[in-house]
Amino acid sequence: MRILVTFAVEAEFAPWRRLHRDWAVKDRILHAYELWRKEVWVCVILTGMGCERGWDVNAATLWGSDFDICISSGLAGALSPELRRGDIVVTDAIRDFKGQRPLICDEELTELAVRQGAKHVSAFYTNDRILITATEKKQARHFGDVVEMESRKVIGTTGHGLGWGARSVAIRAISDEAAENLPVDFNSMITHSGDVDTGKLLRHTLRNPRTLPGLISFGTRTQSAAKKLGGFLDEYVISLGKETVVGRSAQVASR
Repeated sequence: MRILVTFAVEAEFAPWRRLHRDWAVKDRILHAYELWRKEVWVCVILTGMGCERGWDVNAATLWGSDFDICISSGLAGALSPELRRGDIVVTDAIRDFKGQRPLICDEELTELAVRQGAKHVSAFYTNDRILITATEKKQARHFGDVVEMESRKVIGTTGHGLGWGARSVAIRAISDEAAENLPVDFNSMITHSGDVDTGKLLRHTLRNPRTLPGLISFGTRTQSAAKKLGGFLDEYVISLGKETVVGRSAQVASR
């Protein structure tokens, strides 16, 4: 079984990568990795926040064939007040800020994630920017239970854009709660390739030293959430290899 897993940035992937010494670097420039887990071949692409790296072309070029399953993964912010930091969440539908019809995830892949302990939510909301304040999150609540920046593009591409027809699912870990403000506006610190510009972040911290404790606390919490996500995905891909998951491919549908 061939499974493609996408993350936005290295920090989201790093805890899972540390679990296995035999992760192979497929391409350092394109941020691509691969790993055999029993009967499962796992391929990871780091897309950049908002899928800024053209990961779909990269994946097709690197591995040269279709994938059976695609997992859009990484960290996300809670819009629902019921979600807590570190929760692993999975959804049926991916909505976006443009009001397009939702993309529907594979039902059986979603159900498998729930059986393994993920919390089921009605929808992820793919936005074009990070929501910084609790007020922004509250205003976006009607779009979904979780906000992130990549899942719609990932699932839209693997299911339709390239004609791969991969069965798709979105699984994420909550990094910040609905009532929580982020310590700084990270939107002003994202590079063209979708990474955080550490130089800008450092300069901002030096100019605003009072933000440092909040940044340290936020960094610790996001690392903890990413670690939980890595452990969950490690078990999930093995389960995909063991179970007979026949199901349907992800498809566009209105809801």
